[in-house]
Amino acid sequence: MLYSLLIEANLSEAARKAIEMQPGLVNFFSAAQRRNFERGRAEGKAEGETKGAAAALLKILMRRGLAPTAEQQRRILKCADLAMLERWLDRSLSVSSVNELWASPKTASRRVHRRGQPVIANGRRRPQGALTR
Repeated sequence: MLYSLLIEANLSEAARKAIEMQPGLVNFFSAAQRRNFERGRAEGKAEGETKGAAAALLKILMRRGLAPTAEQQRRILKCADLAMLERWLDRSLSVSSVNELWASPKTASRRVHRRGQPVIANGRRRPQGALTR
């Protein structure tokens, strides 16, 4: 194990990449190397998913004619929270401006229903002519 670690540490970057591309290399890893390899794979997968979701979000916004500003694009591209990006993706299908992506659920519950009737906090429509508190 010590010899393989010494050899690996002294390889050039190109040689290290060539060895990493070899199929079945994982079979020769120690338990610690295997854990690190799997952790790195999971991190890479998560990073790829967030970048893909951010790119999809920007594409949807652009196709809907909601061009984000440079600051809004930066905010979307820097987001590393996949769950948040997925919420923004869902919202991107119905918002009328990019700023609405970041509206809190409380604010969203005050929006007007499609038929022009205000929606109250518990989700029921307020009857026409009803007084508000």
